[in-house]
Amino acid sequence: HIFIKFLLSCSLSPVFGSAIVLRNSHHRNCRHSLSLRRYLKNFALQLLHKPVMDNIEAKQQRLDNFKIGSLPNVFYIPDFITDADQTLLFNNIYAAPSSKWKLLKNRRLQNWGGVVHEKGLLPQALPPWLTNFTHKISEESGLFPSPINHVLINEYQPNQGIMPHQDGPSYFPVVAILSLGSPVVMDFTPHARLKLDSQVIDKESDGETIEIVKDKWLDDHRPFSIILMPRSLLIFKDNAYSDYLHGIKDCEVHDYDGAVNEAEALKHSESYRHLFGSEDKEETIGKEECKNISRTVNRVSLTCRLVPKVH
Repeated sequence: HIFIKFLLSCSLSPVFGSAIVLRNSHHRNCRHSLSLRRYLKNFALQLLHKPVMDNIEAKQQRLDNFKIGSLPNVFYIPDFITDADQTLLFNNIYAAPSSKWKLLKNRRLQNWGGVVHEKGLLPQALPPWLTNFTHKISEESGLFPSPINHVLINEYQPNQGIMPHQDGPSYFPVVAILSLGSPVVMDFTPHARLKLDSQVIDKESDGETIEIVKDKWLDDHRPFSIILMPRSLLIFKDNAYSDYLHGIKDCEVHDYDGAVNEAEALKHSESYRHLFGSEDKEETIGKEECKNISRTVNRVSLTCRLVPKVH
């Protein structure tokens, strides 16, 4: 930093620039002096910004290790928090006054950070027990240009879900979802504007022909599913945010066959093996194992986002 400050001071000094030009070029061309000062300034600024850029690139490289599926901007991080962290979050969530809960048809929720409306956010400070985790998400992902300022906490009973939806234009197009409690499957579906047509496919099953309707999508968009294990973090952004709807089926058993993170999720699920139907070798459909999750306890999710416009 001392060296960078020296270079910047030199870049602002016409005497220094002229002296260098005179010493090396043996003429008094002021334009050469100005060019040298500009060069020194740019060089100093590059040195100043290099650690920041290196840090951003390092975070992106680490995050790329958790990329799942065919989209370049969906990341699943198992065991993002510890069991103790999960317990701490549960304790604080359920210590909130009953007035903090808003009861909806298929779930109840807590709103932290303020009120989001069409013009932006009417802010309220997040409590420290939340900022400890939102800071960790921002810092380790490197995807948010400023601190996360809004968190929705949703509680789902085993037979509850949420209809396919998009989070809307009020938010910066990055979503981080921290999952607690029961594992679930989240389904992503391309937006209706990307649908071309539907194709009917005949499939043989037990001697019978079944017609299956398969949708065709623009530019190779296709539906996909993700298993969300307790203590995991899901992040999606850009076209996964704008071109897809995401939702959770409102049923007690979730099928995870074909989930894009099946291997990663099951590798980190030893404590929850009893909830996965594929462990029961007797339970089959035809010749295939049942790949399903039994939701026996409530699920709680923390949807962490940034509202850029604050009033």
